[in-house]
Amino acid sequence: MFCSRLLPFLALVLLSSCGTGFHRQWEQAQVPAKSIEGQWEGSWTSSYNGHSGKLLCLVGPEKPGHTREFRYFATWGKIFRGSFNAVHDVTEKAGVTTFKARHDIGKRGTFNAEGTITPTEFRATYNAAGDHGVFVLKRPTD
Repeated sequence: MFCSRLLPFLALVLLSSCGTGFHRQWEQAQVPAKSIEGQWEGSWTSSYNGHSGKLLCLVGPEKPGHTREFRYFATWGKIFRGSFNAVHDVTEKAGVTTFKARHDIGKRGTFNAEGTITPTEFRATYNAAGDHGVFVLKRPTD
């Protein structure tokens, strides 16, 4: 069941780039004080089948129209990894940023996510291609 649902989704979405550029940007990223911009690390967990993996995210600066580009890099199944970018609509209120994202993944449908981010914690739910689950990320520690 895992291969028939989640693996094709991840192959189409996350393998859209190999991650080399992601890691270069990761090393160069700054974490502005009291901002959601920059590096985040943690994990994703499928509520559908319990599978999980490492998740990194780079949050870009706010653009006109209250959007930000989020660049994700995920691992799954011990050997698979990949990255993709998605524009997120963001709203900040009282130090908490909420976001919603919708990313077209072609014939497999759409990747949807929504959540909250403070300067120290990033929590979200996702739904895509027959799978759904959660992301939990924090600022990286050296």
